[in-house]
Amino acid sequence: MNQLPDARDADYKPDMTPMIDVVFLMIIFFLCLDFRVLESKLPAFLPKDHGGHATVAPKEQLVVQVLESVRGRKVPDPARPDRHRIEGRQVRWRVGPNMVHTFAELEAELARVAASPGGWTVAPDTGERERIPCLIEPMKGICYADVATTTDVVASLGFDEITFGGGRR
Repeated sequence: MNQLPDARDADYKPDMTPMIDVVFLMIIFFLCLDFRVLESKLPAFLPKDHGGHATVAPKEQLVVQVLESVRGRKVPDPARPDRHRIEGRQVRWRVGPNMVHTFAELEAELARVAASPGGWTVAPDTGERERIPCLIEPMKGICYADVATTTDVVASLGFDEITFGGGRR
């Protein structure tokens, strides 16, 4: 005679197959559902942009352009075979309207501007005197080292607000 196994003796586990099927069907449903279509049908009353009406007064700044006078030539670097050096390259600077050709002239010109009354401005929020902002514009052919040394000189003379331009040419 056939006897059913005792429920206490057998190790019964619930069948997970239907639950897995339902989860997969839900995943397929949500992947196929295009939410953008639903969102576009929802009414939304958003404000329209009419542009800004505020005008900002131009800010006076000192422009320092870093220019290449002589291009130089590439020479392989014996210490690093995958790199090269540039020999015979010369750099010049335009500080405002004045052109300077050596690093010593650059320091002297920036010191002159820093000491002059035109090198100062009045902060609109505090009313205190502060150094004029400085814009450093590296032009075509300028290396990072030239910009870094120019920035060091500008910062050492007390110009705190230093920005960098795009090198138009």
